[in-house]
Amino acid sequence: MDAFFAANHAILASVSGQAFFVVGLLAAWEFRRYSRLPLARPLWMLAAFGLLYALAEWGRLFIPIQEHYLPPAVTETLWLVRVLLMAAAFGGLLQFGIELLPPRSRGRLRIAAPVMFLVWLGLTVGGGRSVSDLGAAITIGEIQARLLLALPAGLVGGLGLWLQERNPRSGGEHKLAWWSRVASIASVLTGLTLGLMLPGLGIWHGTEWLLGVPAEVWRGLAGACFVLGLARILAGFQFEQDRLLEEAERQVIIVQARERLAHDLSDGVIQRLYAVGLLLGGLASQLPPDDPVRFALRELDESITALRSLILDPLAQAEPPGRDLDAVIREVRTREPAE
Repeated sequence: MDAFFAANHAILASVSGQAFFVVGLLAAWEFRRYSRLPLARPLWMLAAFGLLYALAEWGRLFIPIQEHYLPPAVTETLWLVRVLLMAAAFGGLLQFGIELLPPRSRGRLRIAAPVMFLVWLGLTVGGGRSVSDLGAAITIGEIQARLLLALPAGLVGGLGLWLQERNPRSGGEHKLAWWSRVASIASVLTGLTLGLMLPGLGIWHGTEWLLGVPAEVWRGLAGACFVLGLARILAGFQFEQDRLLEEAERQVIIVQARERLAHDLSDGVIQRLYAVGLLLGGLASQLPPDDPVRFALRELDESITALRSLILDPLAQAEPPGRDLDAVIREVRTREPAE
């Protein structure tokens, strides 16, 4: 079995990188779409993690091939860039998990990822100066990146994804909550395989083998589970967009009904009220100034004006009348001449 894995190490490393590349590709694609779900906001960080770590994983495979064709200084620079990409990828995953936490915890921990990255950078630079062998210094930097960044990143990301099932905007879909748990467990497994399966250094053989299986296989399996859970969660974006589309269609129907009602009122009711007002105006010209008919005519004119303004601008709040209908009727009755 060891001989089989050793002979196919290149294939295993390539598949492991592809799993995380798909994670980054999915996150980058869905980040382009609008969504009000909390998961949508930090998706670009998850995309950065998947794409950068895939490049770092593939670099472990292709840089040794290029050593035969490139100067030593160039290959050493490529190894340094690979470790830097790996640490940046782990920092992106850690920041992604922090952004999924509740607001109070998120506000307190938001600066943790940049601080831990700077701590790792300081330890790597300081340790590199104390080690004469550049290869050993690069390995130490990778081990530190996995312990300081990858391990907490997977755990925090798993916690953040687990909390997404409590989100009220997820529509309460039972399957979506179930897949959130799957993605959460996959994130924890990703953190464990990335953070605890370490390369060897000197006489220490490392921990890249578990139960006779290399780390690339375990990381590939964790990445595949992550892809599956993430894909099902991101399918909820489409459900949300369908609901938003239905809501927009209902709003269009309501606006059209209001416009039709306003048109009917403008063409029918207001014209009839205006005709009644003209008839009362003709009669009121023959009545004394304090006659209740004149008062009713003024109230009718004000009502027509308020109704017309409300029809022309349905969103504007009409000026509330100073008196209600009962008050107007009582005043008209008080103005009536005694029998």
